[in-house]
Amino acid sequence: MNALTGLNQWWTSRQVRERRLLRLGGAVVVSYLLWSWLWQPAWATWRDAAQQRASATQLLQSLQDMRQEAEQWRAQAPVTSATREAAMQQLASAAGLTLQPQAQGWRVEVRDWSATQLSQWLADVAQVAHSTVTQAQMSQSQGRWQGWMVVGAEGKP
Repeated sequence: MNALTGLNQWWTSRQVRERRLLRLGGAVVVSYLLWSWLWQPAWATWRDAAQQRASATQLLQSLQDMRQEAEQWRAQAPVTSATREAAMQQLASAAGLTLQPQAQGWRVEVRDWSATQLSQWLADVAQVAHSTVTQAQMSQSQGRWQGWMVVGAEGKP
């Protein structure tokens, strides 16, 4: 209480003009504190909400697409080794390749292929034969690829 009395005496000893300026200064400080602690964070959140909503919508769409793709995969019949081998034989003959059976899958030699040919054939192998490259030794010369790879069942070496 003693401090309040001292503050009150100090306040009343100020001239009217000084008290107005002190009130104005206090109002500016309180306004700034309200702005920085309450209004500005709320304003920034509201301003960024549209972008965050668009990102969330895009993420949701991506997740729904993945769920739909997973359901399609689950609905497919499992690929048997005979089906996989027939698909690999068909893909190899269509590309002019020879399959050499190995313990891990099939060895395939590639000579003078473009990157486009190679990537398309590998995509077909993954999609049609449900197989993937397990080993490879490839080299590139003047934009053309040559070498060998071992192609086996997905998830199995």
